[in-house]
Amino acid sequence: MRLDQLQDPVLTRAFDRLRLEGSGQRMMAIGAQEYLVVSMPLDAVIGREWALMLVVPEADLVGFVGRTSPTAMSARSLFGLLALVLAMLLVCESRRADACTPV
Repeated sequence: MRLDQLQDPVLTRAFDRLRLEGSGQRMMAIGAQEYLVVSMPLDAVIGREWALMLVVPEADLVGFVGRTSPTAMSARSLFGLLALVLAMLLVCESRRADACTPV
């Protein structure tokens, strides 16, 4: 099936930008949604003037960050607190050892 037969406005616009601007990586806004468009020519690989084009909604790529941020932040906070407690214990033990050592 050809691209123009799909009648997908996102793919059609991405392909039009490929034809105008050439291959590469760019962000493209359609309506309220952002898309990452990556394209590269395949003529060196297969000997034809074809291009490989990948069009992905930005939310699909970075959406997991918003979902995992609270979990990751709480884990980092817990490990930071644990490291602080262990450091304080180490300092207390070091001071006590210094106090017991005869000069």
